[in-house]
Amino acid sequence: MALAVFVAGSTAAIQYGLVDFSGHRFSSESLPLAAIVIGGLMFRGGMVLARGCASRLTFLASTAMCVR
Repeated sequence: MALAVFVAGSTAAIQYGLVDFSGHRFSSESLPLAAIVIGGLMFRGGMVLARGCASRLTFLASTAMCVR
């Protein structure tokens, strides 16, 4: 719900000229594709080495504490 309100509100603010995102780095015309690919591969490698994401590891830690 919060995401929907944010998207609707920011879209309305852009349409009415209250906010200008044209200078934001995510709305630039040139995307650094190499950086995106390399960053994604590094993130994937970290997830493999950690054997999961932060949410999974938190869940596993909590279940290990409850089993005791």
